[in-house]
Amino acid sequence: ALAYLAPAGSLPSKPPAEGGRAQPASIQAAYHGERHTTPAFAQRPAMGRSGSGARPAPRLRILASRARSGTNATGDLIRIGFEDVRWVGELYGGFPSAAAVPGIDAEFPWLRTLADARDAGLTPQSPGWQATSDGFRDKVNGQVVELTKFMISARPEVPVVKLLNGQLTAGAVGALLEGFRPDLLVLRRRNLFSYISWLRAQGRDAWIDVETTEHQIEFDADDVDRYVRLGDQWHELLASH
Repeated sequence: ALAYLAPAGSLPSKPPAEGGRAQPASIQAAYHGERHTTPAFAQRPAMGRSGSGARPAPRLRILASRARSGTNATGDLIRIGFEDVRWVGELYGGFPSAAAVPGIDAEFPWLRTLADARDAGLTPQSPGWQATSDGFRDKVNGQVVELTKFMISARPEVPVVKLLNGQLTAGAVGALLEGFRPDLLVLRRRNLFSYISWLRAQGRDAWIDVETTEHQIEFDADDVDRYVRLGDQWHELLASH
């Protein structure tokens, strides 16, 4: 099964003009999200249905999205609004909810690699961060099945876990979606909005519960175009399974 979620709030029908000038076509496309391959999702068959039409309860739900698209706010709504599910958070990014998956730090002590690096004062701009991050990604991708099995068995409620593009390789995403056949929830925000939010958060190294609106940024159309294409590739990967 596939559900579309959208952040609350209405959006204007046209992107804001800058100084009265027409904006590049790539920025127009980023704003409207018109380059996403949504028909591929719409045609995807429901998973796990038997001939009678009955559908077994899912063992896993995945909230798939991109950074700065409202996943944490959506997770809060899931956490407080549903008794039969549990919000795990960013398991594959190294920041799961310990209460939602008791014992996971003891079973997979390397899972705290990035959190411990943050606690030690490291940021993505610090020397050594890239090597630390790469080592963590190798661990996650190599043990994604074992990690997911432990998460599912940790508590009786159905887990809802966040998955952002870039956290797993294409092979690991395939192993996750084909091996567990989860309910897949895709949360999408307009490309230009998530891109600007990401630049602001990166510029201040502030990602959660911090106001970044006043942070000034600069970007060009080529970078926006690359961001849009990466998003297209992410959604196409999800749709291929």
